[in-house]
Amino acid sequence: MPGSINAIAQEPVEGRSITPAADSGGQLRLLPIVLIFYAALIPLEFRVELLGQAFYAPRIAGFLALPWLLGQAASQASRFRLLDGAFLCGVLWMIVSFMVVYDVADGLVRGGALAIDAALPYLAARFGIRSLTDLRRFLILIAPGMMAAAAFLPIESFSRTFIVKPLAESVFGARQISGIELPGAPASAGEVRLGLMRATGGFSHPIIGGLFLAGMLPLFITSRIKGWPKVAGVLACACAFFTVSSAAILAFFMALGLLAFDYIQRRTTLLNWPLFILAGLFFMVLIEVAAGSGVTGVIGRLTFNPQTAFYRTLIWDYGTASVLNHPFFGIGYEPYERASWMPPSVDNQWLLLAIRHGLPAALPIFLVTVVAIAMTARQSGRHAEGDRRFLVGLAITLTIFMTAGFTVAFFGAVVPLFYILLGAAVSIASLGPD
Repeated sequence: MPGSINAIAQEPVEGRSITPAADSGGQLRLLPIVLIFYAALIPLEFRVELLGQAFYAPRIAGFLALPWLLGQAASQASRFRLLDGAFLCGVLWMIVSFMVVYDVADGLVRGGALAIDAALPYLAARFGIRSLTDLRRFLILIAPGMMAAAAFLPIESFSRTFIVKPLAESVFGARQISGIELPGAPASAGEVRLGLMRATGGFSHPIIGGLFLAGMLPLFITSRIKGWPKVAGVLACACAFFTVSSAAILAFFMALGLLAFDYIQRRTTLLNWPLFILAGLFFMVLIEVAAGSGVTGVIGRLTFNPQTAFYRTLIWDYGTASVLNHPFFGIGYEPYERASWMPPSVDNQWLLLAIRHGLPAALPIFLVTVVAIAMTARQSGRHAEGDRRFLVGLAITLTIFMTAGFTVAFFGAVVPLFYILLGAAVSIASLGPD
């Protein structure tokens, strides 16, 4: 089995490469990341209640990997970069902010749980992925799980019947928040769009399932892995369509559009990635100045429901006001001030971090994401074509999640996946050609 995975993962290319020969311990290093990834596919109905906290499968997997992670941190301290320090400062501020908003003990437990959900997947990727061969191996190992999770989406969508969530609820019981039972599938999941029911499968929401699967498409397309893992991965990503989610559609458009741009810019001297990035930043600033709803509102209009854009604009207005009123420590889980008819949810990952923990948590994590994307894209031009395209695919995938974060709050399966991708990007971007 190790030999077959190495054969699929390695693609000979000409020129300089950051894909070294396979090493015998590579797949063992990936075990913690793969464990956390597969745990993320387990429905949230599975959990262990302890000390007033719900330990979901990814959190449990992270704790199982903790001894290995601590050992790696002690033995590989030299691998840490400035980006790691900035990210971990943002994560640690999650705990500090909750200790200020709540009492020390309660804040340590509640903030610590959120910090662990971010730090452990990130560190698992930082220590486990040391080359593009490792990243290719990772895709091969997760492809069966992705296909198994995605297979239920078209079945549910066409039959207009939920399968996975009701089954999980019947076995583990309904999830609860403050003593209130949550339904196995959100009400919006039963909505019919384009003649298809919005499926959830084992994901916590159609938006989460759509982003989780569709966001991985650029990685599988550019990976140059061979055979069934690539077919399974691409088909699983395509099944995101059956969530009939704006997040999935946005991810598809971004993936195909940016991959097409990469194809064109390699064949002309008129276009290049730095010019594209500068143009993108220019238009974002222009939209922010000219459009009353800003970038968030414009992205929000790329949805199936026109009311969504208006609602997200209100969230941005009230949410930024809350951040300005509580810029350093946020307000924890307390509801932010808003119109009386608005629910307390915040459909914006970056704004949610700032509201909940303050700017010292939100800004470092967001900026590390932006820098990791830029470093990965910049490094892609220094390597042979096979690795170059894979680096571009990694940068595009992380860009999709960063952009979606302006219209989606990360929860459920997307949380560990995002931090795994971020850790992988920082690892790969920190390497140089052989």
